[in-house]
Amino acid sequence: MWGIALMAVLLALGSAWAHQAQRGETAGRQQAAAITAEEMAVYRAAVARYFGVHDAERDTSVATATLRAEGMLRDWSTLPADRWANYRAADGTIYIYAAARPERDLGTAVATLAQGSLLAGVYRAGAATLYSPVHGDTGVPLAPLLARRAVPADSPVWLAAAQ
Repeated sequence: MWGIALMAVLLALGSAWAHQAQRGETAGRQQAAAITAEEMAVYRAAVARYFGVHDAERDTSVATATLRAEGMLRDWSTLPADRWANYRAADGTIYIYAAARPERDLGTAVATLAQGSLLAGVYRAGAATLYSPVHGDTGVPLAPLLARRAVPADSPVWLAAAQ
């Protein structure tokens, strides 16, 4: 009888520990995604400032090294040089996107940081419009970007205007 009671207690403790570990893992993934989304926002702001100063530059992109050299990104910034990419279309629209497929889902974190904006979402392979985790298909065309750049599937994409 005592053996059964002890077994029940041990099973309950093990189950509680496993549940707590899973909650901690989920919170850790969400926090890592939020940090990466904030990194994208810093990069996006720097690119928008750069193109605000260089308004005549169209149908092009700017390198992270150039953003640093021109003071758009701080020298002490730890922003990885190869994580984010950008493209400014002929109409002036600026696209910020992940240079490689992210290891975690960033769409929700980016949409949250963008406060549910229709200009922030995810590129779905084969789709011609931006997909938002909040709004679904936004109808925002990605054709100008996709015609000039290879965008990884499931890459977060956040549009901007020059500042």
